[in-house]
Amino acid sequence: MTHTDDFDRLLSHIESRYGFATSYYADRYLRRRIRSRLSRNGLERDAYSSYLSLLEDDDGAEQTALLDTLSVNVTSFFRDTSVWDELRGVLETLQERRDRSLSAWSVPCSDGREPYSLAMLARESAGISSHRLSIRASDIDENALERARNGVYEQQRTSNLETELSYLDAYRSYLDCPDDRDDDDDVESYRVGSSIKRMVDFDRFDLITDSIGSTYDLVLCRNFFIYVDDRHHRTVLEKLADAIRPGGYLVIGKSESLTRNIENAFEPADRASRIYRRQ
Repeated sequence: MTHTDDFDRLLSHIESRYGFATSYYADRYLRRRIRSRLSRNGLERDAYSSYLSLLEDDDGAEQTALLDTLSVNVTSFFRDTSVWDELRGVLETLQERRDRSLSAWSVPCSDGREPYSLAMLARESAGISSHRLSIRASDIDENALERARNGVYEQQRTSNLETELSYLDAYRSYLDCPDDRDDDDDVESYRVGSSIKRMVDFDRFDLITDSIGSTYDLVLCRNFFIYVDDRHHRTVLEKLADAIRPGGYLVIGKSESLTRNIENAFEPADRASRIYRRQ
């Protein structure tokens, strides 16, 4: 049996046993993520059969680690500031047009930094009434959602949280920052304040297999499609289009694009920032 056969058997196990829709994701992405788990378990890079045996005897710990690894969880506060410059105007435009509360959805939300960024942006912007904005944030990864609900972020070598947050002049108004505290904690942690937490509701959601069932004025779905197999882009985009009210907005990643068959549902609001208005 070839490595390809072993890989396919492993994917079939993950999809049928764990409910993770591997068939929607690009093979190159799945291989890269799964190989990281093989390495962590001391296996050769193509030892898919051995890893399948490990999963079949697993007590649940490796399953959790694998699903966490497969989930799309790259994020930061105010990632790509030029997009957030445009989002400020989008929120102001929506509020001018709507005589009701606004609803936004961040999916996948990873560890919560994107929806919290949106909440802080609304609080700081004079042209936005933050009490009229409700934010839903969803992800498939339960571990990421737990971190998001806790709203505690530690300084890492690979990311400078203060630099990320400094996009807003008054970010200290919305977080408990390390140098604002007199404690003995060696770990520099930033804790989201309760006023921002109250604006965001977190829930588990699989964008590929679950039905949305609600409509929104703004949907942030950034850098998700670069991991999904090209054949399934249209299916997910159609689902998102149905979830956005006429005149509402969809934001995707800067390296992503709408499929041709879905373009007629949207018009570019800011093409460079990949922000589109629902027709």
